[in-house]
Amino acid sequence: MDINGHAFDIYDIPGFGNDYDPAITIAQLYTERGIDLLIYCLKPGGGIVKGHYNAVRSAVPERVPLAAVVTGLEKHGGSMEDWWSGPKKNGETLAAKGMKFVDHACVTTLSREDVSYNMELYEQRYQSTQAVRSLIWRNCNGTKRFTYVRGAGYPPDLPYAY
Repeated sequence: MDINGHAFDIYDIPGFGNDYDPAITIAQLYTERGIDLLIYCLKPGGGIVKGHYNAVRSAVPERVPLAAVVTGLEKHGGSMEDWWSGPKKNGETLAAKGMKFVDHACVTTLSREDVSYNMELYEQRYQSTQAVRSLIWRNCNGTKRFTYVRGAGYPPDLPYAY
């Protein structure tokens, strides 16, 4: 993924479910490639589980920053950011439960096809793309490890500016 003329390697690791434990994959990736930023995707409601957070956090050393991306906020009234810092202060609630993040973005994850005929949702998707790109840039624009992945392409439907 290219952000501001700099290449970033992005790995999408499936979440918890069935017998799959993403913490094992994350630990292996950290050992083999290194990780500059770990982005933990959260879905409001039943998708925020402290045990999952603990498993992900324990997969890498504390020095690896962990950021949150809260997804599925297209139907959240007002600004999507309000989910985190608005009247309910969900970001503070997560921190009080021990789920600490260095940064966050509140986004919609609707596909281009789902928003193509709705300008409000289209704008939310564009803002979401920019929010995630900005989060990565803010947390990874300094001197980090060098990574080269031979033959790597862009993951399918990764958010990017258009």
